[in-house]
Amino acid sequence: ILTEIIKGSGWGTVIYIAGISGIDPNLYEAAEIDGAGFFRIIFSIYMPMLKPIVALMILQTFIGQWNDYLFPVLFLPSARDLWPIGVLSVKIQSDYLYTAGVGGLMNYPMVMAMGIFMMIPPVVVYITCQKYFVQGLTLGGIKS
Repeated sequence: ILTEIIKGSGWGTVIYIAGISGIDPNLYEAAEIDGAGFFRIIFSIYMPMLKPIVALMILQTFIGQWNDYLFPVLFLPSARDLWPIGVLSVKIQSDYLYTAGVGGLMNYPMVMAMGIFMMIPPVVVYITCQKYFVQGLTLGGIKS
């Protein structure tokens, strides 16, 4: 998990800076004049405006973890019970599809079922975050 945080921190920083730079600085000044402190400004003004960016980072981190193949195979080669489901799907494909041999039957239903199983969690996460993506698109389209 630490390697994933380090891997994604550069991209996340760029995305958050781009989002924060799009917020009008007059909102910060108006909140200071109204007596709001630093943390109140961050959590009451900036964070609601950054919801689409937070949803994007959640989705990208989840998809990255879900599809990660290299790190588990490199760092956990013998601990197959700790492999994530993405690595296991590749193993199932190699066991049930490619090793049929001469005269053997390829088990396509097993491979297709694994593909559907691999697709369900990212779709659920995307559907959960979808309203925030639409908010981000509509916020970007408004001219002041």
